Amino acid sequence: MDGHVEAIAKLLEALAPLARVAFAVFVVWKFKPLIEKLLVSGRMEIEIAGQKLSVAQVTANNGENISDLQARLAKLEAAVAGKSNDVAAPQGETVDFVEGNDNGSVEIVLPFPAPAREAEASSKRILWVDDEPGNNAFLVERFVAEGHIVEISRSTEDALNRLAKARYDRIISDLGRIERGVDRPLAGRDFAAEVRRMKIDTPILIFGAARAYAMRNELIAAGATAVTTSGVDVVKFVDEG
Repeated sequence: MDGHVEAIAKLLEALAPLARVAFAVFVVWKFKPLIEKLLVSGRMEIEIAGQKLSVAQVTANNGENISDLQARLAKLEAAVAGKSNDVAAPQGETVDFVEGNDNGSVEIVLPFPAPAREAEASSKRILWVDDEPGNNAFLVERFVAEGHIVEISRSTEDALNRLAKARYDRIISDLGRIERGVDRPLAGRDFAAEVRRMKIDTPILIFGAARAYAMRNELIAAGATAVTTSGVDVVKFVDEG
């Protein structure tokens, strides 16, 4: 058993430089279409997933995405340095290793989402509730490219009306919203609770800032399935099941 753990640790240590290279390649691949749009348009505003974004918004959004990916990579490197098996990576990507007469495999998941794949036969219908949908434009564009249907709702009232008329496979909501001119810092929590009161069991993800994650237990108790601050987790949430 100790031999296997040592072999895994050596394997992870060898893969760490490759992870950094893969990260750099991913960043170039991820933002190449965006850069092309900016260069071709020559404008200070572009349209992503139906949302008009300023260059400042695009820059901020990309900065958050890169920070998220860097944090995931840092965790991978920390796990390698500590010879830990606690590494999260894309499902199904395996590396075989052989030691003595024993064979085995270890699952390696890189700390960022895989490139958009071809749309699956059964796409998911997603209800995304956010009073500032432009913040999620890149994720929405990705999901649509994968064949999913994404409906944007800007308020709790509108979202509940939609849920009363149609069924969704996933629900994503921010935590705080301004609705009818009123600041509702716990709108996402109240929305999740109301969805459960309607006997709707659709998975709900609260996607917000650090404040949302600090309230994770309260939000889950109210009806949320999961809480995150990471766009990577949003992708995993949609891809699951």
